[in-house]
Amino acid sequence: MLQDAPERNNSIEVELAFAFGRRFWGKGYAFEASTALIHYAFGDLRLRRLVGGFFGPNIRSRHLHERLGYRIEPNIHPNAKDEYVAILDNFLIKG
Repeated sequence: MLQDAPERNNSIEVELAFAFGRRFWGKGYAFEASTALIHYAFGDLRLRRLVGGFFGPNIRSRHLHERLGYRIEPNIHPNAKDEYVAILDNFLIKG
């Protein structure tokens, strides 16, 4: 029963996603906007974590997630081929 599952498995997940047209790539817009949203999500909203994701070939997305401080893990879903999950824990909240 779900009542026995740990709290972290029953919480709402919030995804921070970004999509920019090619002509805006490499200008720092995604990093700047994401940084502001992370501060808002963790400071004002007190969210425990943010998640994201990307496909393996999208190395730019992987680098952005890493630069923002996300840890990268393979997607363990059986149908997820070359997909990754990015997780950023709120360092302001203990436990």
